[in-house]
Amino acid sequence: MSPTQFQPSGIRLGIARGVSYGLFGPPDQFVAPSRDLGAGLVRVYVYWGQVQPEPDRWDWTVVDAFLAQLTRDEEAWVTVCSSSPWATNQPTDFLPSSPAKEQETFHRFVRAMVSRCAGRVRYWQCNNEPSNTPLLWAGSAADYAAQLEVFHRAVREADPSSAVVLGGCGYDVLSSSPVDPPRQFFDRVLATAENWFDLFSIHLYDDPPHIPRHIETVREMMRAHGYERPVVVGEYNGPTLFQLPEVEGVLQDTMAAAFADAGGDFSTGGLARTAGLETPERRAMKALYARRLELPPRLQMLMAGCPLELEERRHRINCREIVSRNLFALSAGVRRTMCWHLAPEIAHYEDPFTMMELLQGKLLLLAHDEDGQVTRHRPAAETFGLLARHLDGATSVARIVREQQPEVFAFTVERHDRGPLVVLWRDADLFSGEDEPPIVVEWPWPYEHAVAVDALGVEHGVALDDGHLTLSVSVTPMFVIASRPAAELPIGRWTVDPAASTAGFSVGHYWGLTTVAGEFTAIAGELEIDERGRASGQLRIDATSVTTGDALKDRYLRTTDWLPADEHREITFIPALVQPVDEEMLAIDGTLAVARHEIPLALTARVDRSDNGLSLSTSVAVDRRSLGMTWGPPGMTSDDLALSVRAHLKQGADR
Repeated sequence: MSPTQFQPSGIRLGIARGVSYGLFGPPDQFVAPSRDLGAGLVRVYVYWGQVQPEPDRWDWTVVDAFLAQLTRDEEAWVTVCSSSPWATNQPTDFLPSSPAKEQETFHRFVRAMVSRCAGRVRYWQCNNEPSNTPLLWAGSAADYAAQLEVFHRAVREADPSSAVVLGGCGYDVLSSSPVDPPRQFFDRVLATAENWFDLFSIHLYDDPPHIPRHIETVREMMRAHGYERPVVVGEYNGPTLFQLPEVEGVLQDTMAAAFADAGGDFSTGGLARTAGLETPERRAMKALYARRLELPPRLQMLMAGCPLELEERRHRINCREIVSRNLFALSAGVRRTMCWHLAPEIAHYEDPFTMMELLQGKLLLLAHDEDGQVTRHRPAAETFGLLARHLDGATSVARIVREQQPEVFAFTVERHDRGPLVVLWRDADLFSGEDEPPIVVEWPWPYEHAVAVDALGVEHGVALDDGHLTLSVSVTPMFVIASRPAAELPIGRWTVDPAASTAGFSVGHYWGLTTVAGEFTAIAGELEIDERGRASGQLRIDATSVTTGDALKDRYLRTTDWLPADEHREITFIPALVQPVDEEMLAIDGTLAVARHEIPLALTARVDRSDNGLSLSTSVAVDRRSLGMTWGPPGMTSDDLALSVRAHLKQGADR
């Protein structure tokens, strides 16, 4: 098998749900919120005991809940943890994972799971951070390598098109020397595992400028054994404790006290029994919190209940690092990155007196609403979405070293069928850097226009003169694009050309095993936009024109279960506001109406101009239940209905 067979194509930004999907409550809906932020890749953990709680009993609830959320647009990554109350050396349903008592039993489990997900999951990871013993893996490097071989064989037999991921290789490895135990763990695995994995996953939690060095380190680790595999980033985020060497003494004392009792029970039952009890960990954390006002502000900002100004500063740092970590990794040749993580593991549950909460508790994109759904955006979510929009269609990222200004980090991004993108920021202290004045940067710019927006969403002035642009650069990454001015909105009256326009849909069916896709052949409408982007008119799709190429299926779709002619004859989008995003994209806010149901809808549409008009192309996923399409047993048909439209507009009204 070619070592480049599983080299990911293009660039995708991903989001991980967390470490306990469906363990402490029903599995939630997280793929759509991730997709709405621009994620093209999602990652979830599944534990052996969740799927096969007993030798002769299988429970696919968690797996099917995940599959039902997937469309064909995103890639899926599943981390399979060998944690079982009955089948592993250390009985547990959570942590730590450990070797299977019988590898053939493990093989049957993995093969059954991959078979159920065949064609839907692209990446399969064998456990996580196994060098982090005994917390995450209760076994040796040899144990892990043996289990990896079995895992790889099962995945290949069940779905040869999917890739096996080794890792993740975390801070314990990347910060250690070649003779330290964590590094030696992976070295022993790599010595025998050449044929048992396709991608090497690393976790990036210390200073962003170290990222290229870390990526090269793991490549050298593989090359030392005569081979190399593509590197992917399975986790990243910041700021973290690993970036604060000045508080190392305090943390070492706290961690030593917290883990004085290393034999804790980390099963779900064990954690429930000790919740709220005065364990060594809780006593150590309470002692740390009792000293909070004496601690450095940069440590305080990672703690629950810190002063508002520190919390806001931490949010700004988090936003910067969402951008910087991705660009450092992508410029080093990585093609997949995974942000850790989407939202709290358990809705409305908080316990600041744990080390994990101090390490990662604030590294969240979303929060839960009153109904327990992950809908509330934190500042980092807005930055992730902004970055995803700018990197849409990206094919490569290159770092440009400026000898005359070495303190400036500069990156150029090539994007398919889109204009140039340059990202700039100033190197400075993690915590206090934002208090330093910006510096002036001059950059070659052979374009007529330029727009600069920073990672916090703030637009900045740019001066253009004689093929160069000049702007002030701070520690906050700045996106610079050659955007058309707002005056080039498609102002005026437009009519949809039905003959040159298309509309389609797709929805997962049979618990994600198939996808029903089709198109609508009757589309019409009018659009009027003024100079401020205010819009009126509507786009109309005749629902009875649906066709899938299967006459029986078409008749079924027109029944009262889905699109009855008397209730759903027209699908209508009514625009309200149109604004430019960049030189080829428009943001369109409006309302989607089907029968008596209306929902607000925000679209991003690509603009293609020609001599006979312009075309707007967009795709969006909506919850079909919000449009009155509630048919189907739970999970059988995905709630996510993917709609795509390409509307060709001609100047002038045809009313």
